[in-house]
Amino acid sequence: MHEWQKKLKKIIAGQKICLVGFGREGQSTLKLLRQIDFKAEIAILDVKNDPDYLKEIKKYNFIIRSPGIPVKLIKKYSAAKALLTSQTKLFFDLSPAKIIGVTGTKGKSTTASLIAAVLKQKFNVQLVGNIGRPPLDYLEKLTPKSFAVFEISSHQLSDLDKSPEVAVMLNLFPEHLDYYADIRQYAAAKKKITQFQKKSDILIYNASDRRIKRIAFKSRAKRVSFSLDHEAGLDCYVKDGFIYYKNKPVFPVAKSPLLGRFNLANIMPAVIIGKYFRLPNELIIKGISKFKPLPHRLEFVAKAKGVTFINDSLSTIPQSAAQAIDSLSGKIGSVIVGGYDRGVGQSPLAEAVVKNSIPVVMLFPDTGKAIKKLILNAKPKHKPRLIEVDTMAQAVKKAYEYTQVGKICLMSPGAASFNMFKDYQDRGDQFKRAVKAL
Repeated sequence: MHEWQKKLKKIIAGQKICLVGFGREGQSTLKLLRQIDFKAEIAILDVKNDPDYLKEIKKYNFIIRSPGIPVKLIKKYSAAKALLTSQTKLFFDLSPAKIIGVTGTKGKSTTASLIAAVLKQKFNVQLVGNIGRPPLDYLEKLTPKSFAVFEISSHQLSDLDKSPEVAVMLNLFPEHLDYYADIRQYAAAKKKITQFQKKSDILIYNASDRRIKRIAFKSRAKRVSFSLDHEAGLDCYVKDGFIYYKNKPVFPVAKSPLLGRFNLANIMPAVIIGKYFRLPNELIIKGISKFKPLPHRLEFVAKAKGVTFINDSLSTIPQSAAQAIDSLSGKIGSVIVGGYDRGVGQSPLAEAVVKNSIPVVMLFPDTGKAIKKLILNAKPKHKPRLIEVDTMAQAVKKAYEYTQVGKICLMSPGAASFNMFKDYQDRGDQFKRAVKAL
């Protein structure tokens, strides 16, 4: 039996356990607990089984929550002395590996994957967390010599009482405002990634993001800064076609496998971590240049009669859609935007459409109406054709009809998907199917 298994067995011994939420993480947790102690008393509380499931929480003294269920909601119903934990907290308590945590509103999946790709050139690495399988599934594969690159969402961070040895903070935009009361509460959750770091730990942070910068300067960890801009005092920056670290060129920008200059900000933490763990430049370049872009992130789908279709369904906030539009400036013939309204302002997206003179805009409900109004209020010199659509098939058909030959149709919604699709993956998959059906 591994040390982490002995530790977990001791933690759950004699406890009345309940799993709150029974999605992927809940199912993974149940499987692991049964392996550790098949006699353990474990209840499953999920809204699908019982609409009043929260009222049952008070019966249990060891509560393991799924990330989508707010801590404050569980505490409202739990006994005062009950222990509340999660897969993320248990992973931080049990993992024998060095943990590299990556968070940010956008780019964390790509950045975490790039870091793993670089470190795999020399070390045993597992990519865990909010990407792929639940974190506890990877404990069997980890040793004290391993690295666990953990993509951590705000929901997973919200009740952490430990921080990783290496933390990466990418950016902080208004997001999940249907879950958090305001941007301050959202930022407070994100801050947990560095809040408990020690002086011997390191925090890699985006110096161009004022909210991130404010958090970084309150951290006890050693701070390592990066930015797309070349400014005095930065540790990592872009200059003369290279990503520099400590004033020395490391990675040639021409070898980036990702579309858009903004993606260099996702590559820079991988460069920093590669250098921090003493990988030679050639291995860092190899790990990054051979990286395959993740699905639904500026993903090439197909070219149909001269029109190129690109899927950017993971763009779930206006700022990321604006970045995607800017990165393809001059090449776009049409965009498909809009989606579920989380109460986030749409100005960045509308401004990008106007600034880049996008000729055709397909608009999904609900935020599509707000985007349309903002574009019209801007009184653009070249007024775009604005088309409201209700299905993905209709959006793709209209895009195909109106997009100029030789141009790109970019599907970058800048909003969540839940009003029309299961999730961003379903939205992206429907886009790909509709394109291939042309």
